[in-house]
Amino acid sequence: MSRIIAAVKLKVQCADGCTHEGVTLAVEDNRRIYLHADGNEIDGVECIEKCVAVLPPMALAAVLSQCKECEQ
Repeated sequence: MSRIIAAVKLKVQCADGCTHEGVTLAVEDNRRIYLHADGNEIDGVECIEKCVAVLPPMALAAVLSQCKECEQ
C-alpha cells in the first residue's frame, strides 16, 4: 500500500507531554504515521488538537478506520 496523506498542519500532544505543530498525518500499511515538519516520525501521539484534513470526511473516516490502532 502506498502512503496516503490524510491531514496536514496538525498540532499534536504526545504521551510525554510534548506538543508538536506543523505535523502531517499519513497512513501507510494500515498504520498511522505522524511526520514532523523535518520528515521524522513522531511516536506516542495521544491527542490531535487541530488539523486540516486533505481528504473528504467520508474518505478520511474510511482510511483511519482501517488502521491497526483501531483494531484494539
